Amino acid sequence: MIRKPQQNFVVQPLIKTNAVEYRKYQAEIVEKCLERNTLVILPTGLGKTIIAAIVAAHRLLKYPDSKCIMLAPTKPLVNQHCEIFRAVLNLPSHEINAITGTVRPQSRVNILKSSKVILMTPQTLENDLITSRCDLKPVSLLIFDEAHRAVGNYPYVYIAKEYIKQAEHPLILGLTASPGSEKEKIEEVCRNLYISQIETRTEYSPDVRQYIHPIYMEWKTVKLPSDFLKIKTLLETLLKERLKILKEYGYLESSDIKKVSRKNLLELRAKIQSEIAEYLRPPSSLFSVSLAIAEALKLSHMLELLETQGIAPVAEYLTKMKKEAERPGHQKATETLLNDDKLLEVEKLIQKLMKENYEHPKIKETIKIISRHLQSNEKARIIVFTKFRNTAKKLVEELRQIDGIRPARFVGQASKDVDMGLTQKEQLRILGEFKEGIYNVLVATSVAEEGLDIAECDLVICYDAVPSAIRQIQRRGRTGRKRPGRMVVLIAEKTRDEAYFWSAKRKEKVMKQTIKEISTKLHVTSINTTSKSLDTFIKSREELKVYVDNRELRSQTAKYLAELGVKLIPEQLPIADYIVSDRVAIERKTTEDFLQSII
Repeated sequence: MIRKPQQNFVVQPLIKTNAVEYRKYQAEIVEKCLERNTLVILPTGLGKTIIAAIVAAHRLLKYPDSKCIMLAPTKPLVNQHCEIFRAVLNLPSHEINAITGTVRPQSRVNILKSSKVILMTPQTLENDLITSRCDLKPVSLLIFDEAHRAVGNYPYVYIAKEYIKQAEHPLILGLTASPGSEKEKIEEVCRNLYISQIETRTEYSPDVRQYIHPIYMEWKTVKLPSDFLKIKTLLETLLKERLKILKEYGYLESSDIKKVSRKNLLELRAKIQSEIAEYLRPPSSLFSVSLAIAEALKLSHMLELLETQGIAPVAEYLTKMKKEAERPGHQKATETLLNDDKLLEVEKLIQKLMKENYEHPKIKETIKIISRHLQSNEKARIIVFTKFRNTAKKLVEELRQIDGIRPARFVGQASKDVDMGLTQKEQLRILGEFKEGIYNVLVATSVAEEGLDIAECDLVICYDAVPSAIRQIQRRGRTGRKRPGRMVVLIAEKTRDEAYFWSAKRKEKVMKQTIKEISTKLHVTSINTTSKSLDTFIKSREELKVYVDNRELRSQTAKYLAELGVKLIPEQLPIADYIVSDRVAIERKTTEDFLQSII
């Protein structure tokens, strides 16, 4: 199907001449993808976007009046894909366009109508589907980048369902480097995207080995100072006291802090909230348990900040708690904790260390690794990943003091407290200047983990370990794309860093085995078309209209109404969330909000 000419480039009417190097494994994957809905799992750097572009070219050739849409979770990624599609496809550039939430709704409608290939963020497409601004009938290929996100209520799930219902010639292509380690999650992704086959390669597959550049993994351990350990012991004692309460009430089997994760506490909090909602007058024991969970979550967060980030982040979190305690309607857990003698002792120790300019030993280690690497290669590009924005800010401040190091902070667009996010324009500018060498170190949060193609990067430093196989693979994938790369993980001894690091490695191993099992068992997904919609009972969809507040568009309620055939009209409503007639307005509330409003 894909012809290989003598000069070793792909030949296809809608692929530009000498634009795409012919690779046998890509050709084989493309042929499979054209047969049925496919999930492609490839290590980073092996051209998942190129495969998507070639599949798009074939679909547009087969269905000349159709369109192709590719979805990606972040704006920088959408723009990156748009550049690649314009470089590869033999189409006028004005027919290949990127659409994000920053484009006005009416402009989006016009772009969708005039384009052959559209690159979009999923939230934007979901909103346009809910409000009937977008029609998927002419779309012959829908591509989901970072397809592992297609779980729960993520927009990919709703979009795939609507696409299968609306499209005249549907075909789905999912792309990911890491679908996750849990069998149930991978199966959920396949169900939600109507996947009927998986095409996968690993770095050890014979047909891709020649295109793989080695990535040398290493980890550096640092010891926490004795004063850090004193604070750590106090916080662990406080946390264990709360876990004991939960165990005494029968909600935990163990009060060992090593056996109770933050995820366990969040799941338990949801369970207790459901139990409280079942009572008109809940028993006091449930409120005691709820208080213990809230305090445990705060303490767990402080411990994580101390172990992986340092003293300053804990101090900032305590300041944030004090401000929260001054506001009316604050959490009781905040006030209770702030008055605890052990936490007061923690605060005194932190203030003492702050005056002495104590820093987490990871900061010095990071500076040392970067300095040595740049000494050996002045043109190197380095990415430092950290979980928290404050840490990114601190690292940039410290790195700026070192000759030869030109750092930039790269974070998401959302503004948090006093921390302003980066606009899309600022993100693109920083990435461009990093590639050009104006900056040689990028200190980034998770926004830079997914998919960004920065070929020049030859060293990745993980300031904090992550327990997720997906995130570990994504971080590693930012290096070794066009030449050998290196990844260094910093681990604080006897902290959760150690557990996170080995957990991610174990999950990655399990993931590869799970993919093999699911690939052999996967069947074509059957689509249930027997359920009745409101169309069965009403003469015309136009007869049923509901005005919905703009803020409600991402709620499940809005999606369900759209699925039932209701025409949703988004507006900034002065009252209520939905207006269904000139006499009836509906305000959607959580149980907790409702109770607060009537007490």
